[in-house]
Order: sequence, then C-alpha cells, then structure tokens
Amino acid sequence: MRLASYHQWFEPHVKGWLEHAHEAAIKPIDTSVAVDDWEPVTARAFYSSSVVDVFRVSYEMLEVWIRINWPDPVVRQEVFFVTLAKSVGGCICRYIALVEAKARDSMMQEADATFFLPDAVCVAFNNISKVRTTLGELEQFLNVRCQNLGGCSSSSGSRPDSYGTEFNPPPRCR
Repeated sequence: MRLASYHQWFEPHVKGWLEHAHEAAIKPIDTSVAVDDWEPVTARAFYSSSVVDVFRVSYEMLEVWIRINWPDPVVRQEVFFVTLAKSVGGCICRYIALVEAKARDSMMQEADATFFLPDAVCVAFNNISKVRTTLGELEQFLNVRCQNLGGCSSSSGSRPDSYGTEFNPPPRCR
C-alpha cells in the first residue's frame, strides 16, 4: 500500500520549522554584529566577519530546504520557498539595520569639530557592499541548484567559499 499524500501530514510541521528557522537565525546575526570588531577578515577583504556570518546562516537555512526536496511542487514553491525567501531577506534587512546603527554610534563617538570618517564606518560600508554582491551570488546559487525547485541535485551550484568578489573601497577606507 502506497501513501501518495504522506507529505501532507508533515506540512504543518515544516511550516513551523520555517518560522523557527527565521527566529533562530536572528540571534546569531545579532550576536555577530554585537561582537564584530570592525576589522577586515583579511588584508585583501575590506569587510568584517559579521557579513560572512549572516550569509553562513542564510545558506544553512537554504541548504536544509534544498535537501528536503518537498514532493508537492505547488506547496514547495508558493508556500514554503516564498516563506523561506522572506526569512532570508528579513535576516539580511535586520543585519543591515544593525550595521547602520553600529556605524552611526561609531561616528557619534569619534566625531569632533573636523569631519572624520572612522575606520569602523568604512568597514560598515564595505559590509553593506558585500551584502549586495553576495545577494547576487545567492541568487545564482539558487537558480543553479533549484531551476525548477524539483531537481535540486546539480553539483555545479555549490555554495561559494569566498562569499563573493572583493570590493574595491575608496582610498580612505582601505
């Protein structure tokens, strides 16, 4: 005896997992920004570790979802994947708001009569630029891995290790 609609039993639990995944992703993002020392991750990368963390969290959520490979294409695309995309977008928006607030605080702490752009603010600008470039890579990753959201087995869509191309900041921010 085959159960053709067995996946329907799990649908409410998957919806709950998606909600929990978003809530669980917020805490590491908050923590990462809070402890970020605004130092570039390498001599060639002008962004800090928190931007790497936000995309690590996002890719982890997407990897789990891709591996689930939900059998009902309508629910998979119109309910679950849209919810997951909103969750990833919400995490990224949260990250940018936290970076903006931290950069603003840094500018207030170091401001004096002359205009001075603290190094931390330069790193914050670079982090936001890194978000922009990595979002493009995330889109490519999803397009390759899930062209029809059913055949998520293409190995050519591997997660980028570098999290994007290097950003060339203005001379003051190097």
